[in-house]
Amino acid sequence: MKITPLPVLLATLLSSVCSAATPPAAETPAAPPASAATSPSPLIETRWNDIKDLGYDDRATVLAILDRVGKKLDLQITALEARRAKLTTKDDPVKFNDALKVLDTARTRLTSYIADLRNATPENWTQRRDRIEDAWVKIEDAYKKALAEAP
Repeated sequence: MKITPLPVLLATLLSSVCSAATPPAAETPAAPPASAATSPSPLIETRWNDIKDLGYDDRATVLAILDRVGKKLDLQITALEARRAKLTTKDDPVKFNDALKVLDTARTRLTSYIADLRNATPENWTQRRDRIEDAWVKIEDAYKKALAEAP
């Protein structure tokens, strides 16, 4: 049986139209390396740039996002601590312990800054919100280091 070019062309067009009408499966795009302010954190999906310019009138949104960030961080830190609990002295966990201490300190600082932001007034909102960026970057760096040091 000889296939003529027209039916092949129609079949190709139909398959491309059908595939365009069907949404592709959700996939996680690979994030290009960038600064913490522009790329999603390895521990959270929110980018600092998504909330850094939100004002006092948007405080409920900012605080809700920061609450989600805090919960996600707690889960990630708990997972790292569980990994640490399984280690023995033979695994040489000294660097990992040090990295976890730095991470814990960074988490405490971020929690403190978020508490300060909850009590902000319109006059000091921007200053208190901007302090969170520094804590955000430090906790991301501490988390990456803890992951790198984990045996």
